[in-house]
Amino acid sequence: MSPVSKRKLRQRGSAVVEFALLISFLLVFFLTIVDFSKSISDSMALDAAAQAGARYGAAEGNLNDTAGMSTAATAAAPAVSGIAVTASTFCTCTSGGALVNCATSTCNTYDLPMQYVKVQTSASVPLLFHFGGIPLNLQMSATAVLRAQ
Repeated sequence: MSPVSKRKLRQRGSAVVEFALLISFLLVFFLTIVDFSKSISDSMALDAAAQAGARYGAAEGNLNDTAGMSTAATAAAPAVSGIAVTASTFCTCTSGGALVNCATSTCNTYDLPMQYVKVQTSASVPLLFHFGGIPLNLQMSATAVLRAQ
């Protein structure tokens, strides 16, 4: 075999090795992007679910319907499995102020306290692919607080 053909054979072999290294790197990179995108999608779904539950509770007549808030939140995120919802109501005299009793308190001796609904959603979201050192599930949560009408 001539020296020129031996050199071409060696170059062809090195191209295969370079391709194998590159394709493995690109595959891991692609799978990481897919997993990250799914995690962001699930996080956004949890946020939307918390907002849907809070909107339901803030609507007139639904203030104390925590079961309805939970149902609205769960229905808003059908793609997230194992969603946990906690709904509650609370009152304050000023925005961001101390909590007061909604039924018996008055603010400044004549104002009624401001009523709020709070909906918290959480879920353990499984990753699609397992990489060493990364947990199999991510704990995600979202909270929405709205002032009731």
